[in-house]
Amino acid sequence: MSMWIVGIIVLLVKLAVVLVVLLLLASVLTRSASVEPRRGPEPVTRPGASASNLRTKTVDPGQIEAFRQYVRTRRAVLNRGVEAIPASSATSEEESTHISGMVLDDDFYTNLFALAGANGVTMDVDLLDPDGVLLDTVEIVLEAYEPWLSGVATLWDVSSFANGTARATVTDGSMVMLGSKVDRASKDPTTLELEFGAGAGSVDGIYQFTIWDEGFAAGGELLVADGLVVEIYGTYANYQKLDDQNDPACAVTWQWGFDFPTTGVPVESFASGYAFTEDFRYYEDGGEFTWTLTFTFDDNVGFSGTIDAVAAEFSGADAGCNGTYPQLPMLGGKAN
Repeated sequence: MSMWIVGIIVLLVKLAVVLVVLLLLASVLTRSASVEPRRGPEPVTRPGASASNLRTKTVDPGQIEAFRQYVRTRRAVLNRGVEAIPASSATSEEESTHISGMVLDDDFYTNLFALAGANGVTMDVDLLDPDGVLLDTVEIVLEAYEPWLSGVATLWDVSSFANGTARATVTDGSMVMLGSKVDRASKDPTTLELEFGAGAGSVDGIYQFTIWDEGFAAGGELLVADGLVVEIYGTYANYQKLDDQNDPACAVTWQWGFDFPTTGVPVESFASGYAFTEDFRYYEDGGEFTWTLTFTFDDNVGFSGTIDAVAAEFSGADAGCNGTYPQLPMLGGKAN
């Protein structure tokens, strides 16, 4: 009898141990289930979009950030996306961009992705056939920095197409766009990049320029922000201004731009000529130059025009620098 009682006690102890382990495990699982996973902001989608696998990152000032999509297969996780690019390279108001190579058939489908700029975007997205014929169109409206994802099967009322082109025309705001052609069998994606020039979306950016003087070039840098030229620094030499002996009257290379208005000047003001005076009286024989800059921006990727110079009040060895200088060409290109 005593052995039977001891066996029961041992069995009860084992059951108690098992119960304690189960209770501890249940407690851990309950705590784990109560912790919400960290997620970024949920993207708002448009017709036909399924953005559960679309991820974006926080944007930096002056940039439209990278975005990336993930496709999980039985063997791997495939992804595609674009890196952050300068906001100046985005497609902006009254501009268009194209994404070619789209397919929708039994073997492939295509997704389109977009990310709006700081002021959101309103755009018309057209489907063109290989001959450029318009097949269908849809308007997309996004808030500031809002991501968008859509399969073309639900974006347009076209059941299938080969070698289609998406034409996105921005009517307000700015955006970047990306396409992805996906193999239905392997789920392997091919990135379809948008068409854009270096900074074609906005006039803002850093421009490097040269000033040509019969084979000799001076140059500098110009900064545009919010449509204003806010900084311009450069060098200037003009050997075409001659003295009585037909030699250069002022064989000096000047650094200029330090007295340019710090409040900035609208880019439109340079089309008709913008003048400012620079003080060079920091040395004994110094005087002043008045620079007149006349140029226009070319598709937001560069500018071309002229620089005129008139000097006064120089003395001593630099007295020959006084007077009007021959006009020189000024050419610039966007560096970012």
